[in-house]
Amino acid sequence: MKLYLSKGKGTGPTELASFDNALYKAGINNLNLLPLSSVIPPNSEIVLQKPKKKFTYGDKAYIVMSSQTTSKLNETVCAGIGWVQSKNDKSGLFVEIHGTSKATVKREIIETLNSMRKYRSKEFGKINMVLQDATCTKEPVCAFVSAFYQSEGWENEVCKTSV
Repeated sequence: MKLYLSKGKGTGPTELASFDNALYKAGINNLNLLPLSSVIPPNSEIVLQKPKKKFTYGDKAYIVMSSQTTSKLNETVCAGIGWVQSKNDKSGLFVEIHGTSKATVKREIIETLNSMRKYRSKEFGKINMVLQDATCTKEPVCAFVSAFYQSEGWENEVCKTSV
């Protein structure tokens, strides 16, 4: 399974608009986002690019995401996703951290993954991460990173029940 890690830095007249712009830049706008916990299935390949799939407007998208917005002038925000994978079966763990300092987000990703690997019997490889920062200079900004698992459409049939 390919998992696509992408990031975006968005601006807009409101914090929500900046989040929407960051989704667009990450290549996952026009989707209904369904957040997942941070377990990477076996035989997964992490690809550092926007998802290579054509979506239908309104599809469900299963993702791990990190996002931070601000409208405070000159404030910097940062979002990051870190991960480790097993050397044997490529299963692993994602962590999503956000804050106002790239250095703090990076440190917390490392500390969190090091702690999480203590409670698992797998032997994980090195820590990897993708970070995105943004500084509010005029309009609100959003820093966004996501790990995209898959998307799917909606059922069109009405559920029938018998009484």
